[in-house]
Amino acid sequence: MGCEEVPPPRVVYDCSLFLQAALKRQGPDAACFDLVEAGRVQLVTSDAVVAEVREVHSRPKLLRKYPQLASPWVAEFLDAVFARALHLEGVRKGSPMRETPKTSRI
Repeated sequence: MGCEEVPPPRVVYDCSLFLQAALKRQGPDAACFDLVEAGRVQLVTSDAVVAEVREVHSRPKLLRKYPQLASPWVAEFLDAVFARALHLEGVRKGSPMRETPKTSRI
């Protein structure tokens, strides 16, 4: 009986987590993305998630309040995160999440 490698748990991050991580690189929200980078969790995204995150990060009101959102680092951060993510096609915004034994809400 061989040892099988257990894949990391899959996670879906809310848009607010992306925003908070971009605003405070060393905060607890940023630590969630450190888990993605380390391969400890597999981030799952969709076109709807990517579009929402990018739209929120470019809102004029937020850019006035948090000018650091316009920094090249934020764009690079988002690009790197989305490049590591498992991107699901055909998922609409507000699609219900089906829970399985391997994926459950925390």
